Amino acid sequence: MRQTRSCNPAGCSNESRCVSDASCSAVSSCTVTLSPIAPSTYVGTPVNFTASVIVGSGTVDRVDFGSTNTSVSVVSPASDATNPYNTSASALSAGTSVITADVVMGGVITCTAPSQVLTVNANSCDITAYDVPLNGTGDTALSAPITVNNISPAIYSIDQVLFTVNAPPVAGVAANPLYPNPDDSAAFQVEMEALSLGSTTYTATATLNDPGATQCIDTADITVTNPSSWWQVKEGDAVTDGGISSAIPPTAYESALIVHDVDEFPGVPTYQGSLNPSPPNVSSKNWNTNSSYSAPIPDYAFFEGRVPASSFTPIITNPVNTTVLTTGTLDANGYLWLRYDGADYGFTDLVIEDPSGTVNLGTNKVVLFVKDADLVVNSKINLTPGRGFFMAIVERDISVNQLVGDTPVASPTPDLEGIYIADGNFATGSTFAAIPDDIQLHIRGSVVGNTGVDLERVLSDNSLYPGELFEYGVDQILAYPQDLTPSRLIWREVAP
Repeated sequence: MRQTRSCNPAGCSNESRCVSDASCSAVSSCTVTLSPIAPSTYVGTPVNFTASVIVGSGTVDRVDFGSTNTSVSVVSPASDATNPYNTSASALSAGTSVITADVVMGGVITCTAPSQVLTVNANSCDITAYDVPLNGTGDTALSAPITVNNISPAIYSIDQVLFTVNAPPVAGVAANPLYPNPDDSAAFQVEMEALSLGSTTYTATATLNDPGATQCIDTADITVTNPSSWWQVKEGDAVTDGGISSAIPPTAYESALIVHDVDEFPGVPTYQGSLNPSPPNVSSKNWNTNSSYSAPIPDYAFFEGRVPASSFTPIITNPVNTTVLTTGTLDANGYLWLRYDGADYGFTDLVIEDPSGTVNLGTNKVVLFVKDADLVVNSKINLTPGRGFFMAIVERDISVNQLVGDTPVASPTPDLEGIYIADGNFATGSTFAAIPDDIQLHIRGSVVGNTGVDLERVLSDNSLYPGELFEYGVDQILAYPQDLTPSRLIWREVAP
């Protein structure tokens, strides 16, 4: 075998020459490849590399492995002295790193493998969140379960989803222990609660159970709409020859059609056809009757025909205020009978309007007839409960100005008191604004519209309170003038 050595015989200069001599050391040689080739992985998922060594001559001491970007990947072990020569390259963060392998023979690097570029991809997920519609302040609804569209790598799964409502804060995540936030159940949903009317968005943040707790997000809308306008009756009846409907939202302060105070009772809705809301939301008793109203309906002529013409104090000014409505000759029972004849004034509407904003009748008992004209109510009408009385009998329509009323509250005070009867329509009034801004109208007494009752109020937020509240005024019914009753019983002594 031909060998190469360096010799220095005694008396000779240093020289190198080839000799056939077993005492000369052999030159090591090898080739090496590194696999896999150009691998790709995800953060947290290591890649195993193998160095395949072909020895030409000599013995392999070890294979040294390296990574050029240790923020992306670190190899372990860094050296392997056992064939097959293996290492594991971690995946610490997204990016690339060059993985190298050097074969050490006789203490020196004898051959080097072509390096491989390791690509570490970021773990990822993709989810879809869904819009949440809410109907009115205080309404609640479950968000639809989050849809998981993709997780890479698929060996991981979503650990939890956190829900965050963004500004403006028209809604929030409800404190419902059945639907905790964040949610780690398979459904990934929470209960949303409306705080005010308007629109906002919420963000769903999903967290993977990978080493880096990878997150993905999606955003969806929350819309809190204004419920439909609705009306309510307190301690009285609601009577019609048609259906009864009031779209009372579930968020209402009191969700029944007819409500009552403690120790009082609800009235009875009488209707033909449909009743909404239906039991069990009619009242605490759920009394109702689906039947026609067969009794005669008295009109203006009926009432006027029961009052002697001499009893009336004519109204000659317009508009009328507290002074006009309390001035005149009283009858034997203490009633003041007033009449306005529209034909005498070009059929002009009679307007009730006091500069103070309120007609205060006190203990007066006033019956107002409006002939051949509409009655327009531009001021509140109040009286002393149990002592005062007011009744308006109108041959045409009664309309209430939209400014008569108050901001809705749980226990409102009456805006109009008395009995109001119109041969035509009774209209509650509205601004009819594109963005509703009406105030609540509270009437204590009784309202009759022989043609219909136009419920026109639409609050800026219909979630809690009705646009119109009709409260039965028992004192007004008890003070109803006997002269206006359909028939009177006359006691007369006759000869046997």
